[in-house]
Amino acid sequence: MNSSSRSQKIFGSSFRIEVAIIAACVLLLGLLSFISPVQKPFASAEVTFTDASARGLAIVPASCPSTPDFAGQCDVPITCSDPVLAAQFGINCTPPDPTICANGYALVNGVCVPPTSCPTGYDLQSGVCVRTSCPAGYQLQGNRCIAGTCTAQYQCSGSDLYYLNTSCQTALVQSCSWGCSASACLPPPPPSFTAFGATNARGNFSATGHLQAKPTLVRAGDTAQLYWGVVNATSCTITGSNGDSWSAASSGTAGQTSAPIVGLTTYTLTCASIPGATPTSITESTTVKVIPTYQEI
Repeated sequence: MNSSSRSQKIFGSSFRIEVAIIAACVLLLGLLSFISPVQKPFASAEVTFTDASARGLAIVPASCPSTPDFAGQCDVPITCSDPVLAAQFGINCTPPDPTICANGYALVNGVCVPPTSCPTGYDLQSGVCVRTSCPAGYQLQGNRCIAGTCTAQYQCSGSDLYYLNTSCQTALVQSCSWGCSASACLPPPPPSFTAFGATNARGNFSATGHLQAKPTLVRAGDTAQLYWGVVNATSCTITGSNGDSWSAASSGTAGQTSAPIVGLTTYTLTCASIPGATPTSITESTTVKVIPTYQEI
């Protein structure tokens, strides 16, 4: 056998061996693919790509906890028992200060509880102390006291008149009996007449409140009824030119009966106003006449 034949024989043998080795490797990889567990693809926060193969390389996160992760990979949670590892994952292991409470809460036996009362200048609202007033020289803006000065002026609060000085302090000036408006107490109203239901010998009627005589024309020696009704007056007096006199703000529903009238009689009503009202008084009059008599001569 020459050298050329020997070379061909050796080459053929080597080729068959290599083919056999490759076939064995392929068979082994096939067996391993059936034996190895199937893991679902996942995306890891520690890497910048996604494993899209259900049976390819399993990208295991570099550290735990990782989301998502395979069962069993991160069974031991990170706690403050290992402060170094906890710090690497941003876990705050500093315990809260038990002596410091949130704004508006009070420390009672080591526990922060809502207060049951508040200091001066605060009101308790829904368990929180809310500032409602400020010391002298400060003004309340929102929930803060801001230092500053005020313009001196009178102010109304309800029916009371107050004075605000330049130090932003207020003082009660007067409780206004008739109300407060435009930084001043309202004056009392002047006397006025009020209508009412009245009666006389001829039946019921509506009296106007002004001074009225019924009837206004009588026979000599007859009487008349006087009616009046006034409000917002301190006193009222009715006088007649015949000597009649009454002191009252109202005549009552039946009126007041005059003395026998023998001639023209004038009745005058005068009422004094409440101090501070304008006008200071009111006056009005009415007359009762006598029917003339005739005599033959």
